[in-house]
Amino acid sequence: MDVDKARSDLRFSILPDGNDNSNLFKIDAVSGNITFSKRVDRESVCQLSRVCEFSFGVAVSGGNNFFRRIPVKVAILDLNDNNPVFPDPATVEIRISEDAPENFTHPLPVASDADSSVEFGISSYTIEPPSDTFRLDISRNFLGVSQVSLVVSQKLDREVTDNYQLVIVAKDGGQPSRSATLNVNVIVGDVNDNRPQFVQKTYNVEVTEDATLGDNIITVSASDDDIGDNGKVVYSLSSLGSGNAGKIVDKININTSTGEVTLVQTLVNGEYRFWVDAHDLGSPRRYDQTLVSLTVLDTMNNQPTVRMNPVQKDNLPFGWLLEGLEINTVVAVVSVDDPDSGNNGEVTCQSQNSNFLLESLESRRYKLMIGRTLDREVKTTYMATVTCRDQGNPSLSSTASMLITLVDVNDNSPRFPQESYLYNIVENNMKGDTVAIITASDKDDGQNAVVEYKLVNDGGNFSISPSTGIITANIRFDRERVAQYTFHVVAVDHGQPSLSGTTTVTVNILDLNDNDPIFSLQEYNFRLYENKKPGSLVGNISVTDPDLGVEGTVSLSLKPADDKDGVPFAIDHQGKILTLQKFDREHKNMYSFVVVATDNGFPKRSSSVRVSIDILDINDNAPVFVFPSERNYSTTVNMPVQKDAVILHVDVYDPDDNRNGLVTHSIVDNNASQLFTIETLSGHLVARTNLNNPNMAGTYYITINATDQGSPPLWQTRTLHLTLLSDSTSSGEVIADQNLLIVACIVCFTVIISGVVLVAICLVRSQDRRKKIHYHASVCRELAVDCDTGLTSQCGQQYSVEGSDTSRHGQDDFNSTASTETGTGAICLQSGIDTSRTVKMKTSRLRANSCSVRFDPCVTDIYDQRHPLRSQPNAPPIRGRSSSVPCSALPQHQPYTGELKKHRIQHTPVIHQQTFGQSQLTHSYQPNSDKGARSHYPNKRPILPSLSSLGDSCNEDSDLNTTTSGSYSVISDKTFHTQGPERTQLRDWQV
Repeated sequence: MDVDKARSDLRFSILPDGNDNSNLFKIDAVSGNITFSKRVDRESVCQLSRVCEFSFGVAVSGGNNFFRRIPVKVAILDLNDNNPVFPDPATVEIRISEDAPENFTHPLPVASDADSSVEFGISSYTIEPPSDTFRLDISRNFLGVSQVSLVVSQKLDREVTDNYQLVIVAKDGGQPSRSATLNVNVIVGDVNDNRPQFVQKTYNVEVTEDATLGDNIITVSASDDDIGDNGKVVYSLSSLGSGNAGKIVDKININTSTGEVTLVQTLVNGEYRFWVDAHDLGSPRRYDQTLVSLTVLDTMNNQPTVRMNPVQKDNLPFGWLLEGLEINTVVAVVSVDDPDSGNNGEVTCQSQNSNFLLESLESRRYKLMIGRTLDREVKTTYMATVTCRDQGNPSLSSTASMLITLVDVNDNSPRFPQESYLYNIVENNMKGDTVAIITASDKDDGQNAVVEYKLVNDGGNFSISPSTGIITANIRFDRERVAQYTFHVVAVDHGQPSLSGTTTVTVNILDLNDNDPIFSLQEYNFRLYENKKPGSLVGNISVTDPDLGVEGTVSLSLKPADDKDGVPFAIDHQGKILTLQKFDREHKNMYSFVVVATDNGFPKRSSSVRVSIDILDINDNAPVFVFPSERNYSTTVNMPVQKDAVILHVDVYDPDDNRNGLVTHSIVDNNASQLFTIETLSGHLVARTNLNNPNMAGTYYITINATDQGSPPLWQTRTLHLTLLSDSTSSGEVIADQNLLIVACIVCFTVIISGVVLVAICLVRSQDRRKKIHYHASVCRELAVDCDTGLTSQCGQQYSVEGSDTSRHGQDDFNSTASTETGTGAICLQSGIDTSRTVKMKTSRLRANSCSVRFDPCVTDIYDQRHPLRSQPNAPPIRGRSSSVPCSALPQHQPYTGELKKHRIQHTPVIHQQTFGQSQLTHSYQPNSDKGARSHYPNKRPILPSLSSLGDSCNEDSDLNTTTSGSYSVISDKTFHTQGPERTQLRDWQV
């Protein structure tokens, strides 16, 4: 009792547990019986699943807080309640060529069954009724899906059976089984496996001798069991054969399509034989032949009577036909009567219009049929004419005609006058502007010819009026974005069914000058090697203008980047930048300017871009010695000196860049190379051994080579005079000896110079006493020079000074850095003076800008040797001016105007600068010459020749020419002004 009571207290409920299908079931809360809540279709709730199971929980609760969850699993079993189903359509059509081999397969649609269990799924496919020609092949793919194919079991022959109607039955595995059917229409495709065959192997025909040209002699007929081109027969006459076949083939003609043989030339009575060929249009072609025997008779006959009765069609009036009717449609019945008998009463009728065919119905009755498609748009009315001819001799004929009018059908599409159209519109237009007007025509009549217009593939950029064909713009066009639009216009008529025609419209967007020229880069950087000849190509500038025509034609020009310096480059119309000069990187290594591009539109538009050109280095400079130099090339070193100790630094530089400016040092082998070496890159002169032996003391001449790393390399050499002093030599004694030597040299030099000056003064005064000085009136106005006193009373204004920077070096030397000075002065030379070339010229208060200088024609070559420091091996050449006449031909004191050039002497210590009156002058008179100059100081000589040598080395007949060119020392007393009292000093002029 307690157990039953506890059992009766239990209550049951379904726990969903998140299962959406738990609502398919319900449970009795008291009994716990589980039932379906509704009718369950296994194929709906378990689609494509072979096993259909549902799991959920049941909650059991009772007294004393009893609760338990019981898992439940329900399996739904399948019933065979669904039929197999083939996919639509229920009838399929397949084509198999008649030459398909045996076992050729063609796939078929596969049936499906909603019952997904193995037991009730599709179990078999069969052909009902069974076929000897075909069978089924059933297989499964790698996914297990069935595949059904129709297999050819035996050879097909389209000419025997051109199609097969098969029924495919699919059955499931139920008991009883359910099934589905599929109708398969197998069409056998044709191959050209049959040749044409004539109806008769021979034809016999008779014609009268007076048969008219064009008359039908006979119509041969051949058939081909194939279809299409394989079965289309073409007739032709053969020239092959026996007898007179070759004679008749030129007098008859055969219609290649109908086999109708007609007369083209008059025949003479007699017997004729010829062959007619028939071939199809298959590949390869197949042929047949027939023999025609023609008998030409000589007969007379009477004219037959012909009547034509039209046949009404499509409720149209008699004689009215719809265009496009099928060939062989009967349009009239023709009857003929001939009162003659025999051959004269035998009548044959023939259509005189190739558009109509005539076919016999019965004795003397014919039907008139359409022989080809009639087109109302080609011709609206046709005249059907039938001629009947008897067999008399001569043959007589009669003709009957009927007017046939065609009624329109919608068989013509609207047509545009052109297949394509091209229109132009200027960019930046307004929306709604008219672009074009397109119209089409339709050859049909009535509503069949009413046309409506549409746009296709216009992208929404255009609109068209359906009735008028006016095309308008929907957008504002930009040629640079899209230069051309292409779309289609479709014209549709109102016929049933409607027909359409299409044309292509291309719209070109015309250009306006609304774009600036565009450079390909925002800035251009080029590189150019120095020393390139003018006209060299630097680089190319690329510029485009999206506009067209003159608006897109760009002109290029250059302008300075800073509006100060000019641009030493040019640019052509192709954008090529060319040089206008040679460039020196050591002078300037970068140029920058602006390229301006201007189009030719109106108004003009322009843009600019900055161009930078880096001048690249080439090896065009040899290394330059700073120390040892031409002036400073000696040094003294006290011993001892340790091995590898740095003695001094050789200072060399190269103005080139990179490797071209990288200098390496080396010592030319000589007696000093055993004691000294030089570091290749640093230029440090280093002792190769310990220099501590007193025997090593002395002066060493070290030739140093400096070479850059350019290609080809350049080099320079200098000789260093290095004196080694030993510890045993007193430096004080050496200095004293040196000082004593210097004083002695100065004293001797001063004495010699004084003697030379005194001798020169005496010689000049002696010459001035013997000769009178005449001054050239064109050079110096009323110029009076006293050769005894050297005073100038008045000086002309022809002397000019270009530049004013004159520096005074020491007591006896001037050096001007200004440009060339030209002028004339008054110098009196007696013809008997010796070759010292030392002349004393004394001027007083040089206030004028120019003075006339008068030379005696007797001047020869000499070099100034008084001042060794002036001897510059690299000084500019000093040449003489050639005299046009010999000395003997010139009058005494012939005025001679020389050229004054200033030359700066380097490495001369500058002491101070003085101003002389209104001019600063360093006078260097240089006669001109074409030949190369000799060294200014080629060799060391005694300072001056002895006074006794000043004698006969020059005479009045000597000429101042290239052989007498050189440097001449002229000593003058020049009066100059300082802040103190007026003083006179001796100055030397180089003439």
